[in-house]
Amino acid sequence: MISTPDLIDKLSTGVSPIRRLLPPAFRAALWLGAIIVIAGAAIFAWSDLPTVARRAARFDRAIELFAMLATGIGAVLAAFMLSVPGRSSRWLFLPLVPLVVWLASSGAQCLHTLEAFGAQGWTRNAGSDCFKFIALAGTPVTFSLLALLARAKPIAPVPVAVMAALGAGSLTAFVLQFFHPIDASFLDLAIHLAAVALLAGLAAFAGRIARARWERELSGR
Repeated sequence: MISTPDLIDKLSTGVSPIRRLLPPAFRAALWLGAIIVIAGAAIFAWSDLPTVARRAARFDRAIELFAMLATGIGAVLAAFMLSVPGRSSRWLFLPLVPLVVWLASSGAQCLHTLEAFGAQGWTRNAGSDCFKFIALAGTPVTFSLLALLARAKPIAPVPVAVMAALGAGSLTAFVLQFFHPIDASFLDLAIHLAAVALLAGLAAFAGRIARARWERELSGR
């Protein structure tokens, strides 16, 4: 029977030193900072800032924009926190309050559109461009975040992936408002949510694949 010291020597032979990751909040801040720089440059170059500024002066619109941004930041922070073993699952609730505020404020605007335009208010300003923007722009943002989170080898990768997708999708939807400064209809809101849900589904699938791969790696040791 191998002795304990010999077993330790055997297991540690050829093992590379592990580089400790930065604190999750700091890594979240670095990723968010990079996204802010990229999105800020695009907004400054191509958006209709005067129109957005006039709309943001409305209290209800400002609340919606703030809640959308807070949902994205909260979900990203929750994803980084949950990727670290031992962190409470309560982090899942961090983006919940701003998400509810976002949906409530958007719903109120949809009602206003419906009252102003009658039956046309259900589908006014709705189109596939919003879905394409969130899906196409949000996908690389989501997977860049997932790649960064994967370095922590999260024990529960699916909730982490879903939080990452919610964060990336919400931030992409926030950026969309600078290029899509219109009052939303119920169909337009549904299109936005469908795009975010698509990102969450793709991320959850990626999380399941990552979990299966890590389980195979552990079983092969």
